[in-house]
Amino acid sequence: MDIRLDIHGSTHPADRSWQVCVGSDHAFQVHRADFQQQMAFIHQELGFRYIRFHGILNDDMNILQSLGDFLPFPGAKEIRSTNFFQVGRVYDAVLRAGMKPFVELSFMPSALASGKKTIFHYKGNVTPPKDHAAWARFIQQFIRFLLDRYGEQEVESWYFEVWNEPDLEGFWSGGQDGYFELYKATALAIKAVNPRLRVGGPSTSANRWLSEFLDFCTAEHLPLDFLSSHHYPGDAFGHAFNADRVQEWRRIIRASKGLPVDEVNRRLFYEPEVLRVIPKGILTEQLRSSRKIAGNLPLFYTEWNCSATFGAPIHDTRLSAAFALKTVLDNDGLADIYSFWCFSDLFEEILFLAQPFNGGFGLLTVDGIPKPNFWAFKLLSMLGDERFDFRFEQNGVEAAAFRNADRIQVLLYHQDFVEEGKEQQAVRIVLNGAASVKSVTVQSIDEEHCNPMRVWQAMGSPAPLKPHEVEAIKAESALEETAAPFTFDGNTLTVPTTIGVNEVKLFTVTL
Repeated sequence: MDIRLDIHGSTHPADRSWQVCVGSDHAFQVHRADFQQQMAFIHQELGFRYIRFHGILNDDMNILQSLGDFLPFPGAKEIRSTNFFQVGRVYDAVLRAGMKPFVELSFMPSALASGKKTIFHYKGNVTPPKDHAAWARFIQQFIRFLLDRYGEQEVESWYFEVWNEPDLEGFWSGGQDGYFELYKATALAIKAVNPRLRVGGPSTSANRWLSEFLDFCTAEHLPLDFLSSHHYPGDAFGHAFNADRVQEWRRIIRASKGLPVDEVNRRLFYEPEVLRVIPKGILTEQLRSSRKIAGNLPLFYTEWNCSATFGAPIHDTRLSAAFALKTVLDNDGLADIYSFWCFSDLFEEILFLAQPFNGGFGLLTVDGIPKPNFWAFKLLSMLGDERFDFRFEQNGVEAAAFRNADRIQVLLYHQDFVEEGKEQQAVRIVLNGAASVKSVTVQSIDEEHCNPMRVWQAMGSPAPLKPHEVEAIKAESALEETAAPFTFDGNTLTVPTTIGVNEVKLFTVTL
C-alpha cells in the first residue's frame, strides 16, 4: 500500500493535550527518593507539566491529628491540631522536579468523616463529611496554606479537582447527590479564598454524570472551570462481581499455591477475552460524546490507559505503546487535558508489586526502566508543532504526518487488541513536492526495539534487578535512530518499509 503526502499541503497546530498532565499513585509516595527521581525524569524527557495523584488529604499525610489517636481517654478526641507540613514536602518535591500539582482533593480526613469506610491499603476514607461547614473551613485552611507557602501567582496556575471517581461506590459512599453537595461546598470554599483558583469535577469513571453534573452546577450557579472524567477500554463492558466470579477466584487461588503474588493477581483480574471485543478507537468515540456535553467548557480526562486492570501484561508490551499513540493522534483537538494513568510502576494502591515487569500502569518500571509506552510518548514529544490535514488508514495500518522546521515526520502504526495471525505488511511512504532530500531516518517500537522485557527475559528474568542490570536493560532497549532506505527522483521521495501489528515507526525526512 502507498501512503501519499504532499509536503506543501495544509496543516493545523499539533494537539499537545496529552503533555499537560500525567497521573501517579498517592501523595505519600512522593516522599520516596526514587519516585522523585522518576518524576523529574519524565518531566525532562517527555515534557509533562502537571502531575495528579490521590490522597493529598489522606490520614497518612497527618494533617488532622488528635490526642485521641493514641490515647483513648474521654475528651482526647476533641484535642486536635491541623498541620500541613507533609503537604508542603510533597508539593515542594513536585515543583523541584519542574512540574506543577494538579490537585485531586481526596480523601476525607477521618476527623471530618461521617463514616469509616476506606479504600486501598493506605485507607483512604470515602465517606462524606459529617459537617459540610467544617469541611469547607478545612478546605479554606488548606488553600490559605498553599497561597502562603507558594504565592498567589503560582497556586493560581494549578488546578483543583474535587474527589476521584465518586460514581464508584468503592471511592465514594455518598452517591450522586452527596457528591454534588460535596462539590458545592468545596468549590464555594475555594473561590471564597481566591476566586481566580480553578476548580472542577466530577472526575467520574467511564464518562459518567457529565450532563447531570453540568446541569447541577448551572442550576445552583456554581463555579465550574473544567469538566473532568476518566475512561479505559473495557469500561463499557463492566466487570460483574457475583457468586460465579467469587467461586472462580477461589478456584484460581487454590490452584495457585506457590506462585508469586503478581502472577496470581494476573490470573484473577486480567481478562484478555475482553480486549478481543473492544472496538478500535473506542476512547475517541467516547471523547467526542463528552466534547458535545462540555461545549466550550474545558474538558479534562484525568485518567486513561489501555486497560483499567492493575497487573495486565499488556501494560509492559508494545500493544500499550501502539494504543497510546493511536489514541492521542485520534483525539486531535477534542480534549484540553488528556492525562495518562500513570507515569511509574512505583504504585501501591492494593499491592506493591516489586517484580521488574509486573504489568503496572506506568511508563517506567519500578526500577525506572522506560517501557514501550514511554517510547511512544517520546516519539510524540519529538513531533513538530504543525500537523498535516492528512489521515491514512488501510488494512489496520494508519499514518499521521507533521512538519518540524526543515523536516517532515511520518508516524506509521498498526494498533490492534488481537495479535494472532497478523503478518507484516509492505508499505511505501510517498512524499511529493520535495526539491531535495538530505536524509531519511527511522525510529521503531517493535519486538526488537524499545522492548526492555525481551532484554530482561534474555538475561534469564533476574529479580530483583541489580543496578548494573538495570543500566544494561536501559541501554539495550533505548530508542535508536537509523538510516532508512529511500529513492528520490527530484520531486518524489519513496520510502519502502513494512509494519506489523502493534508496531510503531517514526520516519524523519530532512529536506
